[in-house]
Amino acid sequence: MAVDAHRRARVRVRLVLAVLVPLGLALSLVASAVDARQQRERAEQAARAELAVAAEALVAEVGAQTRVAVAAASLLTPAADASWPDAGAAWESHLPVLGAGAGATAEVGWLPAPASPADRAGDVEVAPGPAGAAPGRVQVARVVRLGSPSLLDGLAAGQDEADGAAALAEALTVARDSGRPVLSAAYPVRPLRDVDGSDAGKLVRAAEPVAGVPAEAALAVPVYDGVPPPEDDGERRRRLVGWTVTTFPVGPLLDAVTTGTGPAAVVHDGGAALGVLVPDAAAGGAASRDAAAAPATGDLAVEVPVPGRTWTLAADRPAGPGIAWFPLAGGAVLTALVVGLVASRAAAERRAVEVAADRTRALAARTRDLESITRNTPDALARVDGDARLRFVNAAMRRAARVTDADLGSPVGDLAGRSPVMDSVRALAHHMVAVGADPGVDPESDPRQQISMSAHVEGHWYEVRAVPERGPDGAVDSVLVVARDVTRFREAQDRLTHAATHDPLTGLANRDVARERAVAALATSRCGTALLLLDLDRFKLVNDSYGHVVGDQLLQRAAARVAADLPDRAVAARLGGDEFVVLLPDVSPAVAEAVALRLVAAFDEPFAVRDEEFAVGCSVGVVHAEPGGMAWDELLRCADVAMYGAKAAGGGCHQWYEEHGADRARQRLTMAADLRRATEEGELSLVYQGEVDLVTGRVEGVEALMRWTSRTRGPVSPAEFIPVAEETGLIGELGAWALDRALGEVTAHNRVTGAGLRAWVNVSPRQFAASKDRADLVTLVVDLLAAYDAPASWLGIEVTESALADDARAVPMLRALRELGVGVAIDDFGTGYSSLSRLHDYPVTLLKIDQSFVRELGGHGAAGPRAAGVVEAVVALGRSLGADVIAEGVEDEQRYRALRSLGCDLAQGYLFGRPGAFADAVRPVEVPGPVLPGMVGARLPGPR
Repeated sequence: MAVDAHRRARVRVRLVLAVLVPLGLALSLVASAVDARQQRERAEQAARAELAVAAEALVAEVGAQTRVAVAAASLLTPAADASWPDAGAAWESHLPVLGAGAGATAEVGWLPAPASPADRAGDVEVAPGPAGAAPGRVQVARVVRLGSPSLLDGLAAGQDEADGAAALAEALTVARDSGRPVLSAAYPVRPLRDVDGSDAGKLVRAAEPVAGVPAEAALAVPVYDGVPPPEDDGERRRRLVGWTVTTFPVGPLLDAVTTGTGPAAVVHDGGAALGVLVPDAAAGGAASRDAAAAPATGDLAVEVPVPGRTWTLAADRPAGPGIAWFPLAGGAVLTALVVGLVASRAAAERRAVEVAADRTRALAARTRDLESITRNTPDALARVDGDARLRFVNAAMRRAARVTDADLGSPVGDLAGRSPVMDSVRALAHHMVAVGADPGVDPESDPRQQISMSAHVEGHWYEVRAVPERGPDGAVDSVLVVARDVTRFREAQDRLTHAATHDPLTGLANRDVARERAVAALATSRCGTALLLLDLDRFKLVNDSYGHVVGDQLLQRAAARVAADLPDRAVAARLGGDEFVVLLPDVSPAVAEAVALRLVAAFDEPFAVRDEEFAVGCSVGVVHAEPGGMAWDELLRCADVAMYGAKAAGGGCHQWYEEHGADRARQRLTMAADLRRATEEGELSLVYQGEVDLVTGRVEGVEALMRWTSRTRGPVSPAEFIPVAEETGLIGELGAWALDRALGEVTAHNRVTGAGLRAWVNVSPRQFAASKDRADLVTLVVDLLAAYDAPASWLGIEVTESALADDARAVPMLRALRELGVGVAIDDFGTGYSSLSRLHDYPVTLLKIDQSFVRELGGHGAAGPRAAGVVEAVVALGRSLGADVIAEGVEDEQRYRALRSLGCDLAQGYLFGRPGAFADAVRPVEVPGPVLPGMVGARLPGPR
């Protein structure tokens, strides 16, 4: 019977397998085909998406060129009624500013429209050669090259540029009639060839385009006479002034665009192929125009809108798999699993016979595993029975508790004293047995069963805890004790605690520790508590000049000097940056005075870092609080006020806190708030003081001076509110306002009178840097000149000598302004610390002699000749630099004559007029009579 049942079971298994295997494989094949189709669809969608991204990138690249063209038209194109030589020069002078963001732009050109309105109708014809050809034809009038030579060079030189001229003419016609920028069709660029075959001859265009030479395109922007722009075609043609044209090579523009990891794409302009965009992996991140990389079919296409045209991206549809192997393999695996399940059910009877043997073998394996775990685990294990006898220990417990196998069976009380771990085992075992004897104990949640103990053995810390083991009756019949080595954990905790309470760079206590110790000292001291706030002098100069590595090493050495030789219970801490505090609990003011003197003296010695010596002193603010006199925040604030008093005294000293010093600090804070309100409510104004030619009496320029008349304070001196604006960052907003107002005044005056006066505006070093709310100085000046449509020669920037020496950003930015035509003056010259070697690098157009030297002219004793020598030296230096020299503070005729005899160019002061309204400052003045013959030095006019 058993044999027949086994035979019937095998027949059923075979029938089931005969049905399941073909069915499973068929379903797997269908799923594979469906998945392959989905993969092809996803690949096509991804390819279309990447083409769309490439199209957007292409639009962005063309858009960048469009913005350059529009900027050239709107900012740099002369007005219709301006004479071209002057206007063209001004137009070209702006192009270096535009060139910084020109990218791939090759050239910018100006094409004036035909003079006759009748000649402006119809299709535009571009003729080579200089201006002045036949009516109705357009020629290139001006070309400014920003990159490589292009079409405009050839047209301006009279070269035959038939292809490019036709494409450009079509773009000019469409731009004229639409009033918008228009991109021309791409045209080949014929290379430059040498006339006589040598490298030194005159370059001309080749007669024919050369194969492989990249194509070029032009952007035409129409320019009309005034605003608003024309609204219809006739009005546009009548008011047309001309076009600005920018050219750029198409190849570099396509090089900036790739198709990610998608297929290669051809860029078409109508029926012409401009180039091929290939994936990053295939071309190293650059576009290729190799015909071999072009798509074969171009099944996928995306239109790319460009100004006045439409380009097309075409690519092949990606090929997908014919069949997906993963579903097929998955179905086969699933079929195999089902088959295996059926086969396993058929073998169930045979496995049932083997279950008992398997359980026996598993029990033996588990026993071996437990033995291996207890033998090799780093935790020390011990078992104590209900009679408090030691029954089991593993190898780790033998080492920690100092017991052997001979001690097994002994009462744990007899083993006390072997080691602290063994003492913990005994105590926990007795405790657990006692707790387990309590009939009301909850074996799961009783807190008396959740205790642990610590033990220290030969440099190792152990955490010892016990687990009660209960019998069937619920009573504790044994206790398992586990001792874990937590030495590394405790060391890590100690390191974290140290990191949380100490400065990582210097090892001193941090701000939190200083606050906690100060709070405790203020509450418990009997003699009072002193706080010393120390700030390094000239540390920022070291950090900026030598880098943060040297700066950090200097801070570490400074911290060692701060912490050295302090009284008992004193706490040295670093607050951050180069600020340190020393807390002196329970001390008298005399002790605090002595510590402050020691600190200042310690910092008088230079620091040696990397074979360099740095003379970095310190300024110390000292405050002493009586018991219960003030809180920590107030104590730190008072020390900060005193420290800034030491800074104001010149540094390298200490100052005690005084109440009036805090009053001055609060007054500066309230003044900052009032000054911020003044900028919003229009309390600020500008006055002007003329700069007079010492020979003719003509006013050559004006200096803009800021004034503040507060509703609550009345007139406030610039010497008071300018430093507050510097500290609070308001100087950037005030400086931008002054530049705007001064440029507006001088522009209005010059346009009405035809004069060419220059307005000089003082600039703070903080204005060189950009912020989230304000552009940098160069951008601000360029924007203002464009807004007022004023030449750069009407504006001048005054900076102090120290600003040029301290701020590395100043010289490059002033050089850029000087190249634009903006004047650059060094104010208070002779009072700073610039070296003569660096002075030749400064873009100077005007040197201003400080009034301290002017006041000494004509004086008695040695001061007068010494001042005259300084003035004469500055005048000679100005001549060597090609700069004018102006003297400040000229208040009487005696100093006027002395300056004129020394060859000084210009002067300003009360002798010619006090600061006032713009109209008063620009009136000509009467200068005193001429000096004696031979006294006037030779004068070479410098750039005004």
